[in-house]
Amino acid sequence: MYSRLFGLLETAGMRALSRIKPEGNVFKSLVICGLLGSAALTGTFAARLKGKEMPESGLLAFPEVLDFGTKLQGEKPHGTFLLTNQYPFGITISDIWTSCGCTVPSGYAKQLKPGESTKVHVDWSLGSKRGNVSDKITVVYSQPKEISSRAGLIPLQIRANVLPEIQVDPISVEFTRDKPGKATIHLAAGTKQDFQIKKVYANVDFIQAVWHPENGAIECIYEPPLHRGRDLSGVQVLIETESEVEKLIRVRVNVVSESDRGVSPSKEF
Repeated sequence: MYSRLFGLLETAGMRALSRIKPEGNVFKSLVICGLLGSAALTGTFAARLKGKEMPESGLLAFPEVLDFGTKLQGEKPHGTFLLTNQYPFGITISDIWTSCGCTVPSGYAKQLKPGESTKVHVDWSLGSKRGNVSDKITVVYSQPKEISSRAGLIPLQIRANVLPEIQVDPISVEFTRDKPGKATIHLAAGTKQDFQIKKVYANVDFIQAVWHPENGAIECIYEPPLHRGRDLSGVQVLIETESEVEKLIRVRVNVVSESDRGVSPSKEF
């Protein structure tokens, strides 16, 4: 609408300009400058309407990373992000995505006028997470249709260092595809001093897992499978416990070829 208005004014100005006599050159110059200025304003305004001069995101978040510090397994920390609309127009927060069902955002306003802010409350159920962990939160918002039809995305993150009830070292072991091998997994008290182990086993027949409670060790014995088409991905040593927050501890087992040690295994060899 504004571009059309400026265009009409520009056309009228050019018609008036054609009627100015030669002796009115000074006035003619002033009119030309005015028309150029109006054209520049028109272009600038149109660019703003199309979002060309808008920042990549005028929806600002503070903080971008919410660090809960050191927590215990099973805790449910609560935190808050602050979103502020710095666009010169209103926006709509259409959704908030999370990378885990253990994260629940709530309490935020869906409509934000220019300059308005809203809080996004986050409840995070740590459950059986252990060590340095993080989850992603993505705020999805929309601008007026005449500005942009694309959704805007604001990536946020929550993180914590979770102290487990039972220490496991290492949390993954590796064997060479065609060579028999042994590995030891050590268990020790974490935040739970009187932990109890119910059962230890592997989810495949070519690995035996033997629990030695006297020294807190699990001996893993690997015998290469005869059939080379066996699926060697998803191999785990499973530790059943009496814990209320981590009833099953999973230790990853990588089975790799000699040339690919340290590389995640393919599905088949």
